[in-house]
Amino acid sequence: MSFTNTGDTQCWTIENALLLLTHNTGETEILDLVKKFLVQNKSLWIGSTLPFKKTKASKDVDFSDNAKFQLRSAEYSIGTNSLKFKKYTDKITEGLNVDEQEVVRVIIQTSERVPEELGESSDSGTQLFKDRDDLEKTTFYASKLLRERRFVLQIMSLLLRESDSEEMSNFLEISESIASGASQIVSGLVDELETLMGFIKNLDSSSSSLSRATFQENVNTIIDLAKLLATLIVGSDNRVGLSSQNIVKWFKLMDRTDYGSSLSKRIPGATLTTCQALFTIISLLFIDLDYNYGSLEDDATYMNKPQIITEITHCLDSSPTNPIVLYAWAIVMHRKWAVIQEYPDHELSLSFRQAVKPDFLTISNTCAAKAAELDVFSALLKCHSTLEFDYFYPSIIASFVISMVPYARLSDGMASAVLKIMGDAPDSVIERFFAEQSTENALIVARAKVPLSLTRFLQLIGINASLAMEELCTLRSYMEVFQEDEFYYKYKTDEVTPGLIRLTQDIDVYPPFEELHDLSLLLKDGTRGQLIPSQDKSKSVVTFLYEYNGWSLMGRILQNISRHYNKDDKEKLETISSILAAMTRVTNELDEQTSSEVYGYMSAFIDETDVIEVIFRVFDQALASRNMETMVSCVTFFSALALRHPNRIWPYLSLSLFLGGKLNGGLATTLLGSVEMAEGDFSLTLAFIDLTKALIKDCFTLKNDVAERLKSDVLAKAVTHLIHVFEGFSFWRYNEGHQKMEIGTGIIQIFREILLSMYGVDENSSLDSKVTRLFVPSAKKIVETFLVSDLKDVRSTKSLFLMIQNLAAFPSQYQTSDKTGYWYDKWVSSVFDFAVLLVDIRPVVQSMQPSTFELSLFIELPRLVEIYCQYNSLRSRVIALMTSLVSGSWPEEPPSLLAHLGQEHANVLLRSMAYDLNNAFEDYPLRIALYDFFSAVMQGNQEGLSIVLITGKDIKDWLLEERQKAPKDTPRYSLSLLSIFKKSVSQIGKLPDYVALHLVEAIALAFNSWAAVREGGDDTPFLKQLIDELKARSAKSSKALNENSDYISKCYELRLVSKIAEILSLYLFVSQESSSRKLIADLIHSKEFINIAKEQFKIDGYRSSLHANLENNFEKKYSGLSLKQFTKASFLVRSKFAESATYALPLMDQLFDTDAYWANYREEIVLASVNLQYVSAQITSAKAYGALLTSYCNTNDTLVDQTFIDLVTHLLKLNSEQDLPIEMFKGLYKERMELAFLMSFAFSKSLKSGSDDTTAFALINAVSLILFSTELGMTDYWGKYEVAYYTPLLRILLIGLNLLDPNTKLFVEHSGKFIDIFSIVVSRSAKTVFYSVLNEAVNSTSAKDLSGSTTVTSEIADLSLTFSILKAYLRLNLPSSMSSAISNSLSSNGTLKAGLSLYSCSHLIKVDNEEIFADLTLMFIYELVSVRPIAEQLIRQGLLSVLTESPISVRIRNGGISPTTSPRLHHVWSNGLLSVILTLLCTFKERLLPEALFFVSSFSNQITSTMQNWKSDSIVISTPVIQETAQIILLHKLLNSMNADEVFKTQYAQPQRSFQSIFELDTKDQKNDFVGVMNYLISHPKFLSIRFFPTSPEEQRLLNSDGKAVLIERLIQEFRGLKESILT
Repeated sequence: MSFTNTGDTQCWTIENALLLLTHNTGETEILDLVKKFLVQNKSLWIGSTLPFKKTKASKDVDFSDNAKFQLRSAEYSIGTNSLKFKKYTDKITEGLNVDEQEVVRVIIQTSERVPEELGESSDSGTQLFKDRDDLEKTTFYASKLLRERRFVLQIMSLLLRESDSEEMSNFLEISESIASGASQIVSGLVDELETLMGFIKNLDSSSSSLSRATFQENVNTIIDLAKLLATLIVGSDNRVGLSSQNIVKWFKLMDRTDYGSSLSKRIPGATLTTCQALFTIISLLFIDLDYNYGSLEDDATYMNKPQIITEITHCLDSSPTNPIVLYAWAIVMHRKWAVIQEYPDHELSLSFRQAVKPDFLTISNTCAAKAAELDVFSALLKCHSTLEFDYFYPSIIASFVISMVPYARLSDGMASAVLKIMGDAPDSVIERFFAEQSTENALIVARAKVPLSLTRFLQLIGINASLAMEELCTLRSYMEVFQEDEFYYKYKTDEVTPGLIRLTQDIDVYPPFEELHDLSLLLKDGTRGQLIPSQDKSKSVVTFLYEYNGWSLMGRILQNISRHYNKDDKEKLETISSILAAMTRVTNELDEQTSSEVYGYMSAFIDETDVIEVIFRVFDQALASRNMETMVSCVTFFSALALRHPNRIWPYLSLSLFLGGKLNGGLATTLLGSVEMAEGDFSLTLAFIDLTKALIKDCFTLKNDVAERLKSDVLAKAVTHLIHVFEGFSFWRYNEGHQKMEIGTGIIQIFREILLSMYGVDENSSLDSKVTRLFVPSAKKIVETFLVSDLKDVRSTKSLFLMIQNLAAFPSQYQTSDKTGYWYDKWVSSVFDFAVLLVDIRPVVQSMQPSTFELSLFIELPRLVEIYCQYNSLRSRVIALMTSLVSGSWPEEPPSLLAHLGQEHANVLLRSMAYDLNNAFEDYPLRIALYDFFSAVMQGNQEGLSIVLITGKDIKDWLLEERQKAPKDTPRYSLSLLSIFKKSVSQIGKLPDYVALHLVEAIALAFNSWAAVREGGDDTPFLKQLIDELKARSAKSSKALNENSDYISKCYELRLVSKIAEILSLYLFVSQESSSRKLIADLIHSKEFINIAKEQFKIDGYRSSLHANLENNFEKKYSGLSLKQFTKASFLVRSKFAESATYALPLMDQLFDTDAYWANYREEIVLASVNLQYVSAQITSAKAYGALLTSYCNTNDTLVDQTFIDLVTHLLKLNSEQDLPIEMFKGLYKERMELAFLMSFAFSKSLKSGSDDTTAFALINAVSLILFSTELGMTDYWGKYEVAYYTPLLRILLIGLNLLDPNTKLFVEHSGKFIDIFSIVVSRSAKTVFYSVLNEAVNSTSAKDLSGSTTVTSEIADLSLTFSILKAYLRLNLPSSMSSAISNSLSSNGTLKAGLSLYSCSHLIKVDNEEIFADLTLMFIYELVSVRPIAEQLIRQGLLSVLTESPISVRIRNGGISPTTSPRLHHVWSNGLLSVILTLLCTFKERLLPEALFFVSSFSNQITSTMQNWKSDSIVISTPVIQETAQIILLHKLLNSMNADEVFKTQYAQPQRSFQSIFELDTKDQKNDFVGVMNYLISHPKFLSIRFFPTSPEEQRLLNSDGKAVLIERLIQEFRGLKESILT
């Protein structure tokens, strides 16, 4: 089967739509696609049957190969697997009674991602199909279909629930269509529910294998269907879903199924409880208590139809098992009775009296009594607990409670239910509750019974913290029970108010549980009260009108209970729980000052320090007696206390036996094993997890009221206990299955918070210096537990891998819609997030040592791929984990992803990724995750998987092609992700820049792979699109940047453009395809591109004032802290650009949120961060354009025209004009200069004529602007390696000088500029380097080898470049005035003196054991002496004396220096000293004759030894010796021409001696002997080749190759020249 183009709608799945609706990011393009999908599939959303059900309208499918069919506007192709598809389709259609086209659609869409035949092609097939029989394969497809059916129901619910939200406004039309047809939909779905329940009830061994295999999916469908029914009733137009027919149908179904109890033998307990709770909600909605008050005027309501009422009543009588529904029916019956009593003569009232038997009141009383008998309040709590995970249902249950209040007696059960249900209800519902008169009445009654019924009162007022605070601060009644015979004589009837009594004497009333009567409440004579009737005639119950503080009373009660604690006294324990619950809510919801007042009130009449100490004692007592309920109440209060008054809880926990005195655990561990695990209830562990979270939150504070060491120790103990819990929690027995996921999720959240706080900031500092240092012991404990590297079996990670394995194996158990499913979803998400974090931080905490956890993840890669294929909602998380895994650092080769995946799983991954990347109906986070994974594979040394992803081929096939150079035929399922990326570029304009950036980054990385080069084809369309995008984005008018979001968007745009430029430059580098290269060349040569490039190299928007004092201001404001401590760790920077990309703002918010100035300072930090990102993005873009131009200039066929010079001058102008701090932007400065040099060089190479004065001056002038810049201070940097960005600048200058015509006319107008440039670049720079080297020489008492000195290396390069510039100047025909000017420059700047001094000391500094600076300075001098004014200056400054008397010259004067013994010294002599004296002698002639003769006399030994060497039997011939001999002969001839012999004899007073004797040429015989040697060598080439000594690599190469004859012939020509020179 071919891989389809999934950009079309045939591969837009229902699950995709659900995910996009659930995770609505507000992206217009995505929302438009979702709307299009919803409209195309409208029939699914408004159907009155279960989706995909087979109907009369269902069509058959043509199963011939490549046949096609249409379904809801999308076309599907069967492909070539028609026979297999038909086999599976027939089984599913028959077994599930579903539409054939829908089945084939699901099979096609599934097989596009996971082709079945992949599992059959080898023994390493994917687990999705390998070794599965036909039933398993059929079940696999059937389960996918049934899950999609559930997704339809979930989409309908979501559209209705969120129809009023802004996010769903685009889909209002669909929502309204569903709501308007609610009556028909409800009716049909009730029928479908009955069918499903019957199917499950009747399922047995005789049922089909497929039915049994898909059992769980059908159970899950019941839950989703019930949820949709509830949503339809609430969201239907004008409550049309509440038609009488639907109501009767529903209650008859409930009657027949006993509210789901008939399924108890088939469905697990937790699932059945969820179903029953949902059935209860639907029943309540049908009864319609919120609107149904018994009106006789509403003809539509079922309550005005006697027959309907009778039928419903009959149903309830037949199945009186649901107390909530019974009570609801009792309420509406009573309401109807009341209306009939009020309007007895109404026509309907008369009709009801005749038709409804028994009457409404009787029905009401009967139902209410039965509900009470079945404990309606316990049922309410159970229903609420089952559905509390979904915000939709608590409101419905709370609304029912409001309806109950007028009818129910305030009992303990009711008070508990009201507290829990209303406490979780939305504020609007709570307001309705307290607005009810019946609620006020209940409060009055409960208030009057304080303190005898304290618990009920606290539960009622505990719903709202402000109410509790207000009520308890001022209580005005106090109820007490007296013995009738004792109290009778202590009061009398009040004369003013006869209904009241008045005390006639003082009475002491003792607070509850005041067993020792240490404290009493004095009721003075005259206190009024009211006698309350009592069933016990021997007792007098009195409510006194007495004002007192209720908090104070509760504090005393707590102390009394703690003094006489009894774990078996239920009343005491309930009182403790009620008081602590009230304190917890007040502490949580009100401010710190208010809670402090409460604790003060409660401490007023206790003997301990305060009430908090009493609570600590109560907890200790509960701990000792193992009273779990009290411990849970206390720990819950501790969590609130930690947030408001943490200074109280930390010291207590540090000493409490609960955590133990050491890190090896305390009673918490004991209770876990002996009580919680035995009972299967882990409420205490869950409460402790919440407490730990609160403690961690308190760690992010600037307060110092608790020692860091103490906090750190307590947290370490808590983490130790939680690690112990985590190691085993997956294997315990639970009464409520969701507790397992709650525990796992909560612990992982704690571990992540600690690790992120520890390693997520300031990654370059030591742990103990971080602002979060108190987490060090805890973080290390977590790391040591999870990132062990020397154990094969790590207990702490078993739960993580068990989740991965179960997730891959049992998809139906994961994707459920009940409370367990809700927590399972959180658990799974938290596991993946935690795994990513562990992998990310391992290189930080353990350097390069890999952990067992990571190695185990590699083993689980096949399971991760299976999860990716089966769970659309988890794809991003799976890919993120794999990306982190492949991005990790390893000491050697990383484990191979391909090897661990196996070829088949690799193919499944490839196809699934390709499917998702091609599918436009995917959200952007997934696309980004896939792009990033591809990029990570390219960068992560994963060559095998790289080849698979780039080429889409089996690695074996690809390697075979490489070895055999076989044609690149596409094998089975060949699918290149790189090809998909290239095609996606055509849509890049429709993608947000933050998405497109990840796409082009992936492409850029792929181009660095040889596989990409090998597989490259005709990329012309791809490159055209990139080029068009580059032009379009660069040509866009600049949008005003006002907000941070504007700057961030611009950053993404700049980065995107830079990546496109990078791809083009990489393409130039790796591709040889001429037409594509021409596209890029045409772009670069266009004027448009040059103009774009000019803008790209300009940096705007840097706000220096913003950054100048940011750090200092922060340190002043927050003493002891620095802004650097809050820099975000690199592994956490997921977004390329964002407000929080630089600093850990959430951490800073927690620390500084209480500071009134923080908001303003935070804004400054964000502005600074965004500004730096903006500048950085511009710099990155400039560098990318530079790389593109560099790649172009480095190609062999480069043609560079004048426009490049325009860009060069522009770049140099930017460097000279832009007022930016050099340190921050020196990298950019260097980039500009280097690029300018490269383009200048390319231009000079491509120039047909040798000179171009216009271009030359443009370059020279641009360079001068920077040279003369006071900001840059160029000469201050000469010879400094770390700031050597001036080198390309000088090279540009050199190019410009070399482009000048020797007879240029520019000197006429611009001589001053040329002189100034010479002064800076030659005079001053050479002097700077000379003196720098001299300092090294002066500081050395002996010769010093500086081979390893980067400074000296740089100085040598600088001198070489300076000398080249000097040569370029001297090449020109300088006017005499300029020659004098540059001579004065050299002299006045001290350059000549410095050069001579350096030569004098050059023997002290060696590089690679050679006196290289002697050579360099003589080269410099040699160039200078060619200019007469400069030569005169040198002579005046003692040049000849330096040349003869310097230590290095003295060594040469001794003679015997040759290229074979001292090549460097010979070079100094031949190329330096001899060249200089010859130049001077030619310039000054007889004027310099005495000095020349002195030079000859001084070096006579060397001259003589050289000439005598030719006559030696062991002659060694070399090119340098031939050159030296030629120079000596020339010197001899020059001296002869000046009658030097007479001067020599006079000068040295040796009349008998001739200077010619030095040259061994003073007689004819000597000359003939020399000529004879030359003739012999010319005539004996073989001898010559034997005696020749090569002194260069080129000569060595010629001597050892066929070029030897060429070399010998060249030498013979040299000898002929010498011979000729002697003879003439």
